[in-house]
Amino acid sequence: MKKLAGLTGGRERWLSTAAAALTIALIWEVVARFYPDYLMPSLGPVFMRLGRQAVSASFLATVGVSLSRLAVGYLLACGVGLTMGLLAAPVRAFRLYLRALVGIIQSVPPVAWIPLLVIILGFGEVPLLVVILVASFSPIVLSVINATEMVDQNRLWVARQLGASNIQLVTKVYAPEVLPAVMNGAQIAFGNAWRSLIAAEMVGGVNTGLGWSITLAGEIADMPGVVLGIVVIGTLATIIERLLLDRVKGRLLRWRESQ
Repeated sequence: MKKLAGLTGGRERWLSTAAAALTIALIWEVVARFYPDYLMPSLGPVFMRLGRQAVSASFLATVGVSLSRLAVGYLLACGVGLTMGLLAAPVRAFRLYLRALVGIIQSVPPVAWIPLLVIILGFGEVPLLVVILVASFSPIVLSVINATEMVDQNRLWVARQLGASNIQLVTKVYAPEVLPAVMNGAQIAFGNAWRSLIAAEMVGGVNTGLGWSITLAGEIADMPGVVLGIVVIGTLATIIERLLLDRVKGRLLRWRESQ
């Protein structure tokens, strides 16, 4: 029954995603009728162009560069966020400090760091990865902290009475309990990481990546190219979230239930 429910839930998520995408496409087509093609092209020519470019080496290289940046920066953010959140779990003062620190960092749009990072670190990959890290580790930290504060205090008391150290509390009590919250935070962090990466590629002084390609298309008044970039960005984000993150979340939660 659980397997059947999982299949049904997965089908419903894909259907809802398809319905949302169709809604956006219909709205786009209606609005595009009121503007000339050189300002707001309809989606038909855009998808025809996508079909031609999808097999080109330059297009695949552009997508690959952005995805590789995303993978490095996002995984780094997940590791940093999870580690900091779990280390703060047994220490209330550290939790309060970390929550305040994350609140300050979140108040600044990630792309606003780009000029400073470029001056300090120079042009290239490092500023982009730092922007992804800054943008996406905060939801994970906050999710872990919130979840650790909800852990059953009786379990903590019993563990301490049995002589558990802070490290053992983290690995044996906190970690299994916060897993659902970690996955929810990781999904939010992915959205932050993807959006921040594209914005950073647009203004970060690089000459590769999907964000850069949209900026270039806009500078030469290639509006179909701009729309094509938007479609690819949205499609890739949806595929990654549905095919990868949802599956990882499901498997980890099943592992937790079996413990």
